[in-house]
Amino acid sequence: MAGRHFWPGDYVLKFGGRVIDRDQIDDPDWVLTIGANRYLGPADKGDLGDEANHSCDPNTQVSVGDPDSGLVTLTAIKMIVPGDEITYDYGHTLEPDDTWAMQCRCGSPLCRGVIRV
Repeated sequence: MAGRHFWPGDYVLKFGGRVIDRDQIDDPDWVLTIGANRYLGPADKGDLGDEANHSCDPNTQVSVGDPDSGLVTLTAIKMIVPGDEITYDYGHTLEPDDTWAMQCRCGSPLCRGVIRV
């Protein structure tokens, strides 16, 4: 949940985790594609990125700096007020991956029903 106001374009949070290759993925539900064969693996427990959830109508977007450095942030794309859930579209990716999909239950009127990258 947001603890303060964020305006579109504001930095919201930085993801933790280490950069890994596809063959190092243990659980595809806990990685973020950040480049060609580059993924951000799970962070230590308690990482702020774990507090952000999926929405098909998100209030933030993923911004990837250098894929080798693992600099991955969320930037507000809508006004966020204290108490709002921080959301991004899990389907965001730089490289399509037909091997992963999950059912969506975000509840948005824009819900696609399935999240795919």
